[in-house]
Amino acid sequence: MGEELPLSWKVNGKEELLENLDQPIEEVRILAYNFISEYIEDKQNPKNVGRKHETGYMLHGVEFVLKKKNQFDTKNYFTIFNALDKNGLTNIDVQHNDQISRLRITG
Repeated sequence: MGEELPLSWKVNGKEELLENLDQPIEEVRILAYNFISEYIEDKQNPKNVGRKHETGYMLHGVEFVLKKKNQFDTKNYFTIFNALDKNGLTNIDVQHNDQISRLRITG
């Protein structure tokens, strides 16, 4: 697979991508993230200082759930996500203080 189109990232690719290159995809999910912050200053309304602010769920990334290699495999994910000033990649289940919502689009 892919011999007809040589891909340079297969040679110098990210470890997270190369580890699971030939694993079948079982599910694809959209990740949404509820950004929660705390007011540290508010000149217009000082009563807000210390209060939490939530953006509501916003598009965060795409998660591919891959077939596990064995029952102990926890690196059966390939996720591309917003890492603020760059794209993040991971091969584990993304969790963050119950701030991530998943929308299953296949599987």
